[in-house]
Amino acid sequence: MAGENGRVQDSRPPHALVRRSNRLVGALLRSPAHRLMDRRCVLLIVRGRRTGREYAVPVGRNEVDGELWVSGGGRWRYNLRGGADVRPVVDGLERTGHADMDEDPDRVAEAFATLLRRGGRRSATRLGLRIRGERLPSVEELKPALVDRAIIRIRLTDG
Repeated sequence: MAGENGRVQDSRPPHALVRRSNRLVGALLRSPAHRLMDRRCVLLIVRGRRTGREYAVPVGRNEVDGELWVSGGGRWRYNLRGGADVRPVVDGLERTGHADMDEDPDRVAEAFATLLRRGGRRSATRLGLRIRGERLPSVEELKPALVDRAIIRIRLTDG
């Protein structure tokens, strides 16, 4: 696991568990019961660049300066390189948006530091992180735990 020996650890659940739970959470976010998850999650619909296949991925909901910020850790994120149109389901409504993905380790760590400052230590679990100690980690302390992660900024385009 990346960041295993540092003050910050990558604590995302195993891939097999994520795949199974994504189906359930995705169905819930599209159902009339979406309010149970709205504050924490968004269903992000992404089109594959080569296959044209649609992927519906439940992702953590983080709102910063009028944008949705999403942690990208799965292979689906590669479809967003260079920017791509997406359809996030927000508060039970399918919207349109444009996603820009940043994979630069310094900027990813800076974005995660921003999300931690906004959400406090309790937000670490939602971001797939485990933090040792009482204070929030620095950008440098975050970097080892964010190997193979990206930050995706989604600007809603439908008003």
